[in-house]
Amino acid sequence: MTASFAITVQRDIPYVGGGDAYRVRRCRLDLHVPAGAEAPPVLVWFHGGGMTEGDKAAEETRAVATALAARGIAVAAANYRLSPAAPYPHYLRDAATAVAWVGRHAGQYDVGGGGCFLGGHSAGGYLAWMLGLDGRWLAEAGAAPGDLAGLIPISGQAITHAAVRAERGIPIDRIIVDDAAPLNHTSAAAPPTLAICAASDIAKRREENALLCAALVAAGSPDVTLLTIDGRDHMSVILNMPAPGDPVTAAIVAFIARRRLPSAPPQATA
Repeated sequence: MTASFAITVQRDIPYVGGGDAYRVRRCRLDLHVPAGAEAPPVLVWFHGGGMTEGDKAAEETRAVATALAARGIAVAAANYRLSPAAPYPHYLRDAATAVAWVGRHAGQYDVGGGGCFLGGHSAGGYLAWMLGLDGRWLAEAGAAPGDLAGLIPISGQAITHAAVRAERGIPIDRIIVDDAAPLNHTSAAAPPTLAICAASDIAKRREENALLCAALVAAGSPDVTLLTIDGRDHMSVILNMPAPGDPVTAAIVAFIARRRLPSAPPQATA
């Protein structure tokens, strides 16, 4: 995946069939496809924003999609409902629905030939961790963590997310590891994982990710990598991805190339 591809973008594809107006408005995705690539692998990507803001069309998400689609990886950048209007676990359910939808419809868009990968930045990294480690959310949507070719969370929270704590009236500086924490769901069955943080990331974020990766290894997960990027902070770790020779882009492309699945993309279904 070293060639530079032109990129086509299909915007605002709905991934839910109904619901209230807010869910219908938020539950849409933009599909960035490398033009001319034959059934490329697809990365389902969730934006950051503390679970209270953010959008699939924001600059940081476009940086990720541009960098990877140019290297032959399709990116399905999905919105989801936000807290506090849609508290936990609504955003998890939306994210799981998006992943299941991409899995079912990949063939319709000629993507997914190397499998479906899952990633996100910050709050989106938390969503990726949770869906990949706590199988009940994908199961509810008709999929499973075992369907994923790999996880790529960037600067995600490993403890119970700050938005979840805020919804429950828990002080922001109190560390909680409960059922809403990726750390509470480690197992040997976790998908292959590339976790990325910035050397100058948010306070404690690198340590959270290091602890979660160590817990996965201790649980018997055979394929876990934690990468720290020097000279980057919480935002520049993804904003710089389109730059030539960017180490984050290179690491993700190499991870997907090694772990892409040999099976053909699934057929589209209603």
